[in-house]
Amino acid sequence: MPSLRRRAVRVSVPVTQPTIRAPRDDERARVAEVLSTSLNLPRDMAAGRSHLYPVDDMRGAIVDGEIVATAGEFRFDQWFAGKALGCSAIWGVATSPSIEGRASRQPRPKR
Repeated sequence: MPSLRRRAVRVSVPVTQPTIRAPRDDERARVAEVLSTSLNLPRDMAAGRSHLYPVDDMRGAIVDGEIVATAGEFRFDQWFAGKALGCSAIWGVATSPSIEGRASRQPRPKR
């Protein structure tokens, strides 16, 4: 049986401070590129459907003015005991390979 490491391995990586916001309509092509690369979708398919992306329900991580990661939310009602409960599903979670492995020290927003 191989021995286990007792200490964490520390790796130095550049720290990135992304801006999180909804993508603009003129950024749909970049969102499609990030999704196609990260999720292994054909680029033509992702770009051809980019006009359907609900960008108001998406968030993008912007580094140096470029979208490098995306995530989308789909809202729906789930019914329990005859009552609607608001729910959401997460979709389109993707990260550009150019940013993977970088650490972010941006604190989580308080709700």
